[in-house]
Amino acid sequence: MLARPVDPARYGGVVRPDKTVWWAADELERVRRLRGRSPDTWPTPTALPDSLDRLAKWLTELGWDDLTCLARREELAVYGRLSAVRPGLFADRIVHALAALRRSLMECKRHEEALEVVDELLLLSETNRSAQAEAPDARY
Repeated sequence: MLARPVDPARYGGVVRPDKTVWWAADELERVRRLRGRSPDTWPTPTALPDSLDRLAKWLTELGWDDLTCLARREELAVYGRLSAVRPGLFADRIVHALAALRRSLMECKRHEEALEVVDELLLLSETNRSAQAEAPDARY
């Protein structure tokens, strides 16, 4: 997944790109280990989605927005499963992941998918303050 060249024009990091790739690979390995375990055995209740969030940030820094979208979608899927058990507890984190996914989809020029995310954010903005803060940017 991470065996691709880094485009210096897209790279947004402050250290060498190879270090960022190494950090992303390390986070991806952490995600792989957590995926196969029950949430009850995670070190924290949000270990997997937090790890996916960090992975997505590294991928964004590398300019690999297509991979960022995959990580964000998985993060949202995990939050969806966690929310089924504890409704409302992860609402702000879901909004954060949706807003980040929207930005990545726009970078990939996947506008139709980005519009679906905008609709979801606007729906959430009716009841969630974090989503209300994201709504103006999402509408734009």
